[in-house]
Amino acid sequence: MLVKMQPFMISFLIGLFIGIDRERSLPKGMKGLGVRSFIIVSLLGTMAASVNDLSISMIVSAFVLSAILISYYVTSKGAKVMSSVGLTTTLTGGIVFCLGYMAKFDMSLTAAIGVGIFILLLSRNKLHTFVNEKILPKEIRAAAALIVIFLCVIIFLPGYPIDPWGLFNPQRFGMLIAVIASLQFAGYVVIRLFGDQLGMLFIGFFGGLVSSTAVFANLPVFLKNRPDRTRLAVATGILATMGMLIEFSIIITLAAHDLFFTLIAPIAVMILIGLVSTLIIFHSKPNHHEFEEPRNPLDFKSVLYLSSIIGFMLIVVAFAKNYFGAEGVHFVTLIGGIFELHGVSLATATLYIGNQMSLLEAHNNLLLAILASFVPKFVLPWAFVRGKFAIMISAFMLIMIAAGATAAFLTPLQL
Repeated sequence: MLVKMQPFMISFLIGLFIGIDRERSLPKGMKGLGVRSFIIVSLLGTMAASVNDLSISMIVSAFVLSAILISYYVTSKGAKVMSSVGLTTTLTGGIVFCLGYMAKFDMSLTAAIGVGIFILLLSRNKLHTFVNEKILPKEIRAAAALIVIFLCVIIFLPGYPIDPWGLFNPQRFGMLIAVIASLQFAGYVVIRLFGDQLGMLFIGFFGGLVSSTAVFANLPVFLKNRPDRTRLAVATGILATMGMLIEFSIIITLAAHDLFFTLIAPIAVMILIGLVSTLIIFHSKPNHHEFEEPRNPLDFKSVLYLSSIIGFMLIVVAFAKNYFGAEGVHFVTLIGGIFELHGVSLATATLYIGNQMSLLEAHNNLLLAILASFVPKFVLPWAFVRGKFAIMISAFMLIMIAAGATAAFLTPLQL
């Protein structure tokens, strides 16, 4: 009995909470769909789904939706102020009926959607303020451009090499452009929300989980607009490196946890050194800077330029892999780790799990891949920025490498 009642209980709660919000949104003295109406509408949806007769379900659905439309017409007639509130309530009524119908077949999904709609309705004032006062036209254009890149361009690009040498994969290059553009736009958003200091730290760490190389490639753009924020850029690069190492650890742990245990000491030491370095940067000198709103949410010129540079390097990596083949496994790991640490690490773990590589070989391969992943962190700063930033970030990267190498040396692999 209780099992049969569960869909109705979900429907009742959805109608109750959404009905409370809709009734509270009505101007004083106006009548419309409220708590009781939404509860009934939601329960009618569940009842329509429970009846094993399609014609009866269609009749109940038509009746409820017609009643909702009539209610909107009656409450909004001659009251222009009510039109927006009444329309939202009417649409919500239709959705609540559909949710009640869904509760019969998938209660978890129904509850999740119901909670999401309830939160959306509660946030209406903040959403209106955000849309009308906070979002700028250039931000909408930038977001639309990213959507077009992801949904209308990349998915239609060939997902295989199109040249005779098997080096250029259009979809892979398109994803590279999309990742760099997304990180640039995400950096703009978090800087606007949290200020440039906290925002850059966010984009550094979470961007490093996706691609630390892309984060380092975007730092020259940040420093071009804010040349006095060198220390912040250095901290961002360090956090991106920490994010890369954490993502690497997650991949190896999921693929071959016993292999990760052989690397836990050097990785933990490098992450700890990165954390200490970040704290030193922010405590050695006050960071009092006047906040400046970022100007451009998406600079396609810099995105294409950086993507071309990295894309060329990826072609070199692919060429080296094809040329050396399996015989040059260590060299391929060294080259592949420069831009594809996560891919190389997963491939190595897969070979180890498949008994195609010994524990010692896999251990050494992964250490070599980690070392190779630091190459862009030296090359990009010296190629695009130089000066104080390149010196500082190179010094901190060398310290992390030295600390990791020392930890690896002091904790030899026990076979």
